[in-house]
Amino acid sequence: YMGQYCEINLKRAVPLALAVLNISNPQIAIMDILSKLSHDTDAELSQRAIIALGLIGSGTNNSRIAGMLRQLAVYYNKEPNHLFVVRIAQGLLHMGKGLISIQPYYSDRFLLHKVGMAGIITLLHSCLDMANIMHGKYHWTLYYLGLAMYPRMLFTLCLLYTSDAADDLLCVDLGGRRIIKKKNYNQ
Repeated sequence: YMGQYCEINLKRAVPLALAVLNISNPQIAIMDILSKLSHDTDAELSQRAIIALGLIGSGTNNSRIAGMLRQLAVYYNKEPNHLFVVRIAQGLLHMGKGLISIQPYYSDRFLLHKVGMAGIITLLHSCLDMANIMHGKYHWTLYYLGLAMYPRMLFTLCLLYTSDAADDLLCVDLGGRRIIKKKNYNQ
């Protein structure tokens, strides 16, 4: 297992690799691995695991990940950098109240969206140096994740104009129902 027998720099990259492979797709085995890594004594590794938890659950409102992040907020309440990362992960998890997801693909994972993938890779690259980039003055790199955000559902509204409603400027037909504005003769 790479997490036990490799150099520290490779071990620190494992949570981010798991996150990019399972983005917005929480699986129990991956959640368990990231939960264990989030309690590691190495601060960089634990912060990356927390960000990875947020990325794999982004926009899903997954209750198991939400519980883990609440427990991590209590566990790291005295450490501001860890608490900052936990709050970011919670924001990713509940992104758009579950109506927005992070997805670097089009058409049911058939076509790669290059710009979205570039935003994800930019965020992951900035997470490789948490102390200087994310906790420093370049925390705005989180905005690059917006390139990969997509709505989970799409609501459309169709206005139908009938010929008699189109002639009268005070009436509009909305799907068979007429909305009539009253004329004000007092002016």
